[in-house]
Amino acid sequence: MNVYHFHIGDYRRKTAHLSHEEHYVYRWLIDEYFLTETPLSTNLHMLSRKLGLTSDQKPLLQQLLEEFFVLEGDGWYHKHVEQVMARVHAKSAQSKAAINKRWEMERELRKANGKDTPVLRPYYGKNTDVIPNQEPITNNQDKKTQCLFDTFWLAYPKDRRRDKKKALATWKRRHLDKQGEQIIADVKNRVENDDQWKRGFSPMPTTYLNGDRWEDELGGEDNEPSDFGKGGI
Repeated sequence: MNVYHFHIGDYRRKTAHLSHEEHYVYRWLIDEYFLTETPLSTNLHMLSRKLGLTSDQKPLLQQLLEEFFVLEGDGWYHKHVEQVMARVHAKSAQSKAAINKRWEMERELRKANGKDTPVLRPYYGKNTDVIPNQEPITNNQDKKTQCLFDTFWLAYPKDRRRDKKKALATWKRRHLDKQGEQIIADVKNRVENDDQWKRGFSPMPTTYLNGDRWEDELGGEDNEPSDFGKGGI
C-alpha cells in the first residue's frame, strides 16, 4: 500500500511523549509496514540498517517496537495497521465482486436481448456503450463524464436521488472524473455495508460530492478504532 489513512489528532495524542528522533523512527516503521504489507522483521540489525541507525540507537528501536507493536513468531505486528489493511482489502474484494457481477448481468442481457443491447457501466474508453435517453454527447470527455455520473446516480439510494442537475453540475465543476470509479465503488459499498445509509441517513448526492464523503470512514469516524497506545498507531 503506497497510500493510507492517517489520523493526525489521534497520532499526536498517543505519541506526544516521543522525541523528534523517536517520531522519525516510529513513522518510518509504520510506512515500512504499509509498504510491504507484512509484519516487521525480527532482525533488528536489518531494520537498523534500513533506518541508518547507529549501534547506540538500537535500544531506541527496540523500545518503540515493544511499545507500539506486538511480537509474534514471524515478526512484529501492529494492530491498527492490520485493521486498516484488512478494511482496504475487503473493500477491494467487494469492488471486484461488484464488477464481475455487472459484467455477468451484461452478458445475460445481451444474450437475452441481442448483442446491440445498450448496458449501463463505467466508462472504459471510446467503445463504452451509450446510456439510453441520455443527453447528446459532444466529445469523449463529455461521454466519460456522463457515463460515470449516471453510474454514480443509479448506485445512489433511490429515495435520496434529488437535484440531479445540481449534482451533475457539481461533478463537472469539481472535475470528479478521475475519482469517478472510487466514488462509485464507495457509494455501492455504503449502500450495502454502512449502517447509517441502511437506515436512510445518507447525505444528499450534492452534499456527498461537495464534502468528499468517499474519503470518510464507513459508518462515521467515531466508529473507527483510534487506539494509538499498545498495539495502535
